[in-house]
Amino acid sequence: MKRSQALVLLFFYIFMVILLSACQTQWRGVDDNTSDIVPSTELDNPNEIKMEVWLFDCAHLKNAARMYEERTGIKVNIHDNAVAGEQIELEVVNRFGDSYMRHIPIERYPDTSMYTEQAIAELMAGSGSDIYFVSYMDYENLGRNGLLVDISDWIENDSEFSNDLYFRNVLLSGKTDSGVFAMPIDFSFSRLSATYSDEPLFKNRQMMWREKMTWQEFIYKVEDLGYTQELAYSWTELEVFMHCFTSMASYFIDEKSNTQILYSYEMISLLEECREWRDMGLLADSRDIYTLTVPYSYSAGMYNGTQSAYMLCSIPEGYVRASGYLNYFFAPVPFNGDTVYIDGNYLYPEICFISLYGVNARSPNTEAAQDFLRFLLSEEVQEAMMPKEPLFVNNFAFPINRAVFRGGIEKSLDHIKAYNQSSIEQLEELDYLVLISEAEEIVDQIAYIIMEKPYYKTTIGEVAIQYFLDKITAEEAARQMSDKVGLYLKEQG
Repeated sequence: MKRSQALVLLFFYIFMVILLSACQTQWRGVDDNTSDIVPSTELDNPNEIKMEVWLFDCAHLKNAARMYEERTGIKVNIHDNAVAGEQIELEVVNRFGDSYMRHIPIERYPDTSMYTEQAIAELMAGSGSDIYFVSYMDYENLGRNGLLVDISDWIENDSEFSNDLYFRNVLLSGKTDSGVFAMPIDFSFSRLSATYSDEPLFKNRQMMWREKMTWQEFIYKVEDLGYTQELAYSWTELEVFMHCFTSMASYFIDEKSNTQILYSYEMISLLEECREWRDMGLLADSRDIYTLTVPYSYSAGMYNGTQSAYMLCSIPEGYVRASGYLNYFFAPVPFNGDTVYIDGNYLYPEICFISLYGVNARSPNTEAAQDFLRFLLSEEVQEAMMPKEPLFVNNFAFPINRAVFRGGIEKSLDHIKAYNQSSIEQLEELDYLVLISEAEEIVDQIAYIIMEKPYYKTTIGEVAIQYFLDKITAEEAARQMSDKVGLYLKEQG
């Protein structure tokens, strides 16, 4: 299909979406614990900015919005489109016999398509809100077609956003060949940790914590350690597959030339390998939600609260033992991508989640919208958006502002020091400067940030789960992925 034909079909689809939407109520909803109402999609009030997000919790943004209104008199109405998925409560018994209740989401991958389709329809129609959360959208394509504002002039070239003040590799994560159409305000990435460590294996496991490895290497190491527990790892085979695929997506898909090799021996092997690990009892089983309640040795996730310092700093072993746990050791999550050789070092990719925001190019309030985004990056506001408790809880993850990041790590170290020294008096002094510098260096050493494209989940993931549910073969799954992604790339071209 030629590009002109694709655009005609796209405009027709958007027109039908808008026509159907017009038959529905114009009220967008009311956020919990606030009187903010988004009553329409008109962009005609210079003293009000409308912002659409998908966050499940946007309290940090609302705090910033209140500060902005006090400074400028311009009100920022924030509407969170996310709806928490249904959960069930199951009893879990760990390997020590302790029993507790665990809430398990039935839908482990919330469907963002309703939000993204509506947002794209509004952008195409020249209506909607002034700012959109675009992490789940193809913001490069939207920007290239003039639907999002290019903020290159200030986010890329303004000395106010230098590497001394911000994590530039994260700040420019929305940069594309066509411009900068998305701005982040925070980011997160996972670490691998041991949930329980048996003393005989402690030293062997400790050797793994700072070591970057592929998934295959990780599985082999687990086997070499004489693993005997119910599960080795807390993720399902689908989650591990998606992590593997995302970290090596550039091998399978070349978006610049609109080509792909998904129907290949490599894809079939990756699918079969992830299912084999599940069948070996190393990963949770997507076919049975109750396997998510089985005790496991290793897990990975965004670790909150005081764990941020454990996650990013080499905390002395004495502090870990003083707390009575052996699970505060973290290492990069295994990957399947390629290393990058920079300045004599082999650096590794990192799969990050970055909250990206774009400005509606058709909005009459583009200047105010960009000003609000700049406001969100300031040290004062990033600090205000942080939770009062030790660093990195709730929805606001790692701040991009370096000073706020350093201050948060310091608070985390304060908490660890106070907690442990109340238990054991003689512990070596924590070198804050060294540890904070180490945490900062970990972020700086992310060679390049891998962003999961929206269609990975909706196309690759939806086909892969059919294989893991034993409904299709690995070869059929690879062929379906190839057909669907091939059609998508053809339409983009």
